[in-house]
Amino acid sequence: MAIIHTPRSIAAIARGMLKRRRALAAATSTTNALPFVGIAPRGNSNHRDNGISNNAHVYKSNLNVFFDVDYLGHMNNASYLTHAEFARWEWTAENGTLQTMYQNGMHFVVTNTAVRFRREISLRERAFEIHTFLHAIDDRHLWMHHTFRSPSDKNNKNGRIMAQVWVQAVAVQNRKVVPPSKLLETIGVSGDVVDSLLWKDEKVDDDSASNDGNDTTAFLKRFKDLDVAFRLEAATDDDRLLSTCNYSDSSKKLQ
Repeated sequence: MAIIHTPRSIAAIARGMLKRRRALAAATSTTNALPFVGIAPRGNSNHRDNGISNNAHVYKSNLNVFFDVDYLGHMNNASYLTHAEFARWEWTAENGTLQTMYQNGMHFVVTNTAVRFRREISLRERAFEIHTFLHAIDDRHLWMHHTFRSPSDKNNKNGRIMAQVWVQAVAVQNRKVVPPSKLLETIGVSGDVVDSLLWKDEKVDDDSASNDGNDTTAFLKRFKDLDVAFRLEAATDDDRLLSTCNYSDSSKKLQ
């Protein structure tokens, strides 16, 4: 796995660093500060646009016949998560996050994902894009959204959505979770932008949310509910296994 995966990850990082170098060279300022690409539009968090804004980070790729295609002649379901990871490598290298995290001994750990496949990426139409946003944070987690799209047209209008991937992750330093707000401030994201990303656990009206496809707050609430359900299932199974094994020492509780 590492023999195949690592070179592709390094290539994604190299592309991101090259984009950053070009952006810095083109900047009129002598500072290393660049606009942080890939943060969901500020304002009403209930109506962020799920990847349609020009602020999205755009990762471009083609279906790889040797690594991505299954026997049906289209992208294998697992490859969507692989390319979503490559998009994150390129994105973090381009906006400076990766370099800052490396200097501070930090790294990302993915804790949950959700994927919806809408339209196949096949050998007939091999090119695709991934539009990436950081949508929200709380005191522990970051939530990122990857939208797989057919390529933008000559007028830079976004193509049709082909798949959607939501990712929940934590930043870790010295085996401890780093508050995302601290990470973003270390990177150089302004305080008001950090505040705009903070998750507000507001009451969501499911009936009204179902009529609004851009209601990101409602979507994230359901994603968090799914995470809680997974945790509860695992904890219940741990309790069953512990009782079966007659473990009396609580320190032996399964992780």
